[in-house]
Amino acid sequence: MSKLIPFLCILFLFSCGHSQSDTANAPPLQKDTVSAAVPQKDTAVNIFLDTVNAISNRTAELTNKEVEDLLHAKYFTAAEFKVTPRQNVTGKLKIYSVQVTGDLPTAQPTEYTFIDVRETHLQFLLPIEFNQLYEIEGRIMIGGIYTSREYEYYSVYELGSYMNVIFTTNIPGRERIVTGYFKDDECIDYIPDRLRFQFNRQTNDILFTGNARRYCQEGRDRAKNDKVIESITLKLVFHYKNSTWELDKKKSHYFAW
Repeated sequence: MSKLIPFLCILFLFSCGHSQSDTANAPPLQKDTVSAAVPQKDTAVNIFLDTVNAISNRTAELTNKEVEDLLHAKYFTAAEFKVTPRQNVTGKLKIYSVQVTGDLPTAQPTEYTFIDVRETHLQFLLPIEFNQLYEIEGRIMIGGIYTSREYEYYSVYELGSYMNVIFTTNIPGRERIVTGYFKDDECIDYIPDRLRFQFNRQTNDILFTGNARRYCQEGRDRAKNDKVIESITLKLVFHYKNSTWELDKKKSHYFAW
C-alpha cells in the first residue's frame, strides 16, 4: 500500500496538467453576431407589445416556404397556418398575411402580418390583419385590424429597426373605439360586423363607416323578439397631421358603448 500511494499521486498530477492543457488549447467561444433586435433561440417571442422586435435577420430574399419554416421555428411551433403574399414594395419590403387554422383559444388571434424588410434584412411578425401600407413624409407604416374576442380595433405600426405602435383605437384607460363587432345577439349589433374601410391618399384620411343597431336599453339583456329601437350611423375619420394619426371629431360620429 505504501508503494501504491506515490504512484497515485504522480497519476493525479499528470491528469490535472493534461486537463489544463486541453482547456488552454480549446478554441475561444464565438461572439454572437446576431442583431440585438433579434431574440435568441431560447427567448420567447412576444409580439403583443407596443414595440415588436425582429424575429430574425435573414439576408437572402425569402421564399414562401422559407417564411413558413421561419414562423414555425420562431412562433407557431404547434399550430397550422397559411402564408399568403400581399404586397411587394420593390427593394424595400414584402408583406405577407398569415392565417392560423385549427382549434385555438377564444382570445387567440388567427390573423397576423409578416414583414420581410429588404433594406435592413429584418423580419417581423405583427398581431394584426394587414389592410393598408402607408408611405407618408418618408415614413413607412403598416395598418391593420387587431382582434380581441368579438371586438376589432385598428392599429398602425411604423417601420424602423423595430416595429412601433404609433396609433391604435384601443388604448387602456381611454375610450375605446371599436371598428368591428361580431356578436349578433346582444343589445348592440354592427352592420356590417367589420366597418367599411377606406383610405384617401390625397388627404391622408382613414375612414370607417357603418351602422350600430340598438335592440335594448342599457342595463337590459336582449330578448329574442326585441326589435331595433335605434339605428346609429357610424363614421370614423382618422387624419394624419403633425406626424401622428388623430381622430377628426368634427367629421366623425361614433356611438361609444
